[in-house]
Amino acid sequence: MNMPKTDVTGKAFTERDQKLLEMLLRPDGASLDQINRAIAKKAAAYGYNRDSARLAGRLGGTSWSKGEGGTKRFGIRLPQLK
Repeated sequence: MNMPKTDVTGKAFTERDQKLLEMLLRPDGASLDQINRAIAKKAAAYGYNRDSARLAGRLGGTSWSKGEGGTKRFGIRLPQLK
């Protein structure tokens, strides 16, 4: 899949958002631990519900999460193209 560089309005994604999108757009999403290792600089985050919902909205998709703790998985479903 080609990673989007801009959202539906044409606004470019930040470097952090691009890293998140690479993980969140995978079929199985990414675990909280994977995301923290990839982008957390100081303190680990407890969840990425807000980030995944924000990015999904910018792409016209929906966010999802399942599980709990460090193994909780986050992802984005994009709308089906016709």
